[in-house]
Order: sequence, then structure tokens, then C-alpha cells
Amino acid sequence: MTWRIPMGHDSTILDCVLISSRFMPSLKNVRAMRGPDCGSDHYLLMAVMQLRLKRTTSKSHPVPKLDWSSLTPPSQQLFQIALSNRFAMLAMGTNADEEEKQMSDVVLECAKSLCPVIRRRTQPWISNKCLQLVDERKQAKLFDFNRYRQLSQELRRRMKMEREAY
Repeated sequence: MTWRIPMGHDSTILDCVLISSRFMPSLKNVRAMRGPDCGSDHYLLMAVMQLRLKRTTSKSHPVPKLDWSSLTPPSQQLFQIALSNRFAMLAMGTNADEEEKQMSDVVLECAKSLCPVIRRRTQPWISNKCLQLVDERKQAKLFDFNRYRQLSQELRRRMKMEREAY
């Protein structure tokens, strides 16, 4: 806001720009524009700011690694049948990128139903039974709190026994 004393001979102009302290370094220049007349004893202010915009990156969820070696011959045949059925229903796209994305989605969906996800083991003494208990506990937490507490106690006991046995 700029204001000149009315009926006064002083030519003092009081400039006041209200800005957050966060953007204070980005304020480069402030000028009073005396040309535009708005029927007031105030003058229009022009402020020059230099802002740096932050580029936001979208967080993509990593694709889980599947254990392809666990596919036995009967499950391999099921996988091939499921893939051929899904590819038969697939519509031909006009763009090669769209077709590639559709194909990769179909393969991943079929594989998720038949191949288990590779679990990274942080501790070598943790058995597969413990990892299954962890998965059960995770599911129970969503629906049944009493079952969750029960599984937590069982998991704690089993982990302690396996750690001591290792």
C-alpha cells in the first residue's frame, strides 16, 4: 500500500508490502506506479518476485519380485493356459506403447495368481513359517484385533525360539 499525505506539501510516500517471511528473499523490487488513477489517495504498487517452483515427483510403487523358480510343471501349464486366455481377450491397440503396457499387465496379473512373491529376509534365522505368520497377522490387523493380538504373541514366541536355535 502506498499513501501520500493529502493536502500536505510533504512528498513522503509510505510503502508497505505485506508478504510472508517465507517469501521475503524472493521479493526483488517494489515500485510505486503513479500513473493508474483509482480515485484514492493511494498509489498502485508493483512488486517483482522471483519464485523457484519445486518439481514434484510421483511416488511409484515398486513391482514385487516374483519367484519364477517355484513354478512346477502343472502350475506352468496353468500359467500358459491363463496367459493364452487373457491374450485372446486382449484388444488390438493403435499404439505400440499401449499394447506393450497391456501385455505386461496381463503377464503380471497371471503371474501374481500363480507365483509367490520373493520375500527379502533381513535375518537368516527367520523361517518361512514365521513369514507366513507375519502375513496372517497383517491381514488380521485389518479385520480382527483379538486375532491380531493372538498372532502377535505366537509370532513373538516363535521368533524367540528360532533366534535361540540359530
